[in-house]
Amino acid sequence: VDPFKKYWKVTIDTLCLSDKKPNGDNWDSGALGVIDQPDPYAIMFINGKEALRTPYADESKCAHWNNHTNIKFAPDDYVYVEMWEYDSMIWNDDDYAGTYEWPDGIPIEVFKAREFVFDKPSNPGFVYLRITFVEMD
Repeated sequence: VDPFKKYWKVTIDTLCLSDKKPNGDNWDSGALGVIDQPDPYAIMFINGKEALRTPYADESKCAHWNNHTNIKFAPDDYVYVEMWEYDSMIWNDDDYAGTYEWPDGIPIEVFKAREFVFDKPSNPGFVYLRITFVEMD
C-alpha cells in the first residue's frame, strides 16, 4: 500500500537535548549563575511551512508530548524538524538545538516502522528524537 495516498497522525513524541548547547555553553543560567534545566520544544516543517509545533516542556532535558496533526505527505516533500530550547527571559532568544531533515521525502521504511527514532548520545544539541506515524482510515 502506498503510504503517500493516506493521511498519517503524526506526533513528535519525544525530544531529549544534550547536556550543553551545540557550542558547549549551558542551556540556561538562572539567578546567581545557577544552571537550570532546559525547556525543549520542536517544530516540523513540510516544504518550509510549519506543520506541527510542540509546546515547550518546562525544566526538562527530555520532553514527551502527545499532541499531533494529520498529514498527507507527498513522496518528494522536504520535511525537517527543528529542535529548540525555550528562553523565557525577555531579552534572550530561544536557543537552537539542531535540525533533522529528509530533503528528498520521508523514506517508506519510516512509514512501515510507524516511527522514526534518532538516538545519538554524542550529538551536540539534541541526542534523541522520536516521531510516531499512525495510519488514518
